[in-house]
Amino acid sequence: MMLYIEQACHAKWKVKQVSSDFMLGVRRTLTHEGDALVLTLTQTEYIDGVIGAYQDQLVAAGWGDKSPETPVPEGKDGYLTLDEYVSEEETKAVSEMGYKGICGSLIWVMRFTHNEIAFAVSMCCRVMSRPSRKAWAFAMQILAWLRDHKTRGKRFRSDYDEHGLVASVDASFKPDPKDGRCQHSHVVQWKGGTLCLFSAKHKHAGFGTPAVEYMAIRWAAARVRGFRNLLEELGLHKVIEQPTLIYIC
Repeated sequence: MMLYIEQACHAKWKVKQVSSDFMLGVRRTLTHEGDALVLTLTQTEYIDGVIGAYQDQLVAAGWGDKSPETPVPEGKDGYLTLDEYVSEEETKAVSEMGYKGICGSLIWVMRFTHNEIAFAVSMCCRVMSRPSRKAWAFAMQILAWLRDHKTRGKRFRSDYDEHGLVASVDASFKPDPKDGRCQHSHVVQWKGGTLCLFSAKHKHAGFGTPAVEYMAIRWAAARVRGFRNLLEELGLHKVIEQPTLIYIC
């Protein structure tokens, strides 16, 4: 089947086989540690490319030779909302600086190897239709943090079975002034690594902490069900012999 697909694609677009060790900016390194197989995912080269594209802007933002302690600014600067007034001139200027481009690059890194910036990237994306200089400074801090932590990534071990398939979920009761919706997040892990981490605003406003927490659990449970279905189709029945624990943070 795969050979048929390759031949069909080659007939139309001309394709060639390449190593799967480095694809779409993600480097996959498989090593042995004793009897265990260790898979490491990194995006060092991709991050270097993004840094090079925005080097002048990083310097202008004050991050040329300075390292941020966190990817998210502290205090009120660490929260973005469309409720804040931004002039058309400011939005145009920030857009022309490449705001949508940097958001897209950050999403790519967040999705594959640096899930820890998910909340920060979500903040940047929620104001993409009307970015401000505050949002630009926010994105530059994320990029500076990635520059200084570019060798980090994800790691999975074949012999790590302490928790099995496990998930954690949390929600904030800090409503966005624009629409009253709160941020929520969940993470699913297996073999010592993160399979996925999701961070976004709820689709509905929640009236109280229990409401936003229960809505967050719904999304986490749906994600867990999806992975359990996938593992079942792969024949890994032992992984899902027991119910998957979802921890509420």
